[in-house]
Amino acid sequence: MPTFNFSPNELRVLVRFFMAVSSQNEPYIKEPMVPLTEAEKSIARSIFVSGTPCLKCHITGEPAHDAKAIAPNFLLANERLKPDWTFRWLLDPAQISPGTAMPSSLFKQDEGHWVVNLPNPPADVANYHYDHARLLVRYMFLMTPDEQRRLLSATPAPAAAAPAATPAPQKTGRSNLKPGKAEQLSRNLANNRRGNLGNHRRHHAGK
Repeated sequence: MPTFNFSPNELRVLVRFFMAVSSQNEPYIKEPMVPLTEAEKSIARSIFVSGTPCLKCHITGEPAHDAKAIAPNFLLANERLKPDWTFRWLLDPAQISPGTAMPSSLFKQDEGHWVVNLPNPPADVANYHYDHARLLVRYMFLMTPDEQRRLLSATPAPAAAAPAATPAPQKTGRSNLKPGKAEQLSRNLANNRRGNLGNHRRHHAGK
């Protein structure tokens, strides 16, 4: 993000403008989040592990993984985001930020609420008859370091890459010939060379 070098007064004007556009009161007071039951935590983990590729791109605290991660840690959601905005983002991130790496259509409408878009969701997920996207928002905003580690331990390890096939050795023309045929071919080539040499000499002798 570029540095604009705004003065303190300009920054205050911009903040008031953004707050007015978003109908946001000052100071901002977070809405209380309904705690998750243990069953809801388990269902949210199942959605994360089987229905969404979130952990592929988000920082998790694991150095080897985070070296290639491009999205923020879920532990920061409660500090930086609002629940309603996060809900809209989950449903259609490309509408908010065109070109984002986060995929859309992770959820689909079903009887008035959003469910994870899987042909065969896990049984606990399929039997949860409330909004799956809202559940994930609560799960992210209430996530603790211990819960994040538990989520990581439930994530299947990436499949190992198949070893590259060893190319078959190429056969040379000589190895394709039987010993007798190879000797016959060698004699024919020698005779042709001697015949060509004799013709060449007779040609020059006649000049």
